[in-house]
Amino acid sequence: MLKTITEKERKMYLFFGEEVLNQAIENIENYNRIYRSLINGEFVFKQDNGFYREGLVHPDSTGVFKYQFSFFDKYGPIGDFKRDTLKEVAESIMEYGYIPMLEEDVQLLNSSEAVADFKIPSFYCPLIKEKK
Repeated sequence: MLKTITEKERKMYLFFGEEVLNQAIENIENYNRIYRSLINGEFVFKQDNGFYREGLVHPDSTGVFKYQFSFFDKYGPIGDFKRDTLKEVAESIMEYGYIPMLEEDVQLLNSSEAVADFKIPSFYCPLIKEKK
């Protein structure tokens, strides 16, 4: 579900200053960009805040949750989180500082060293689409 900022929220953020309002707007835009990518079947993301990392959304390997986001640095897997909805996945991806990336720009997820012991059914996992 895409997010918008209401007039009431805009006034509240503006009360705390224009910088706070601008940050809130930027966060909503980032969330919407991530969510759109997910509903369009684009499951690869990157983080480039000092240390380059890539992440991939795929079915939860335990089957307890619907989705899992696993992320990697040049040395291999460094973490993951599991969520039940694409909305929750998008919120967490945003909070972790990842942004959508084009599959052809993938560096780490194509590296046998980075993903050597990581097991998923296939690199481009077909996930069941949620209702928009």
